[in-house]
Amino acid sequence: MGLETLANDYLSPLSAGSFFWGGAFSTSYWADPKEKLIGIIYTNVYQTQLLQKDISERFKALTYQAIID
Repeated sequence: MGLETLANDYLSPLSAGSFFWGGAFSTSYWADPKEKLIGIIYTNVYQTQLLQKDISERFKALTYQAIID
């Protein structure tokens, strides 16, 4: 499990206090209490950790881009 803190907040679009987790077959979720946002992505791709992180990070970035004014 991961937690977005003030020390690592510059690394992703998540707000401080958000939490996230990635699992097998490139599944991933996060919850951002400040934005009242939950993201869930389920895939059925058993690949390297690099691919899993890429899919998850792209989904996260696109989601936050969609809600920015």
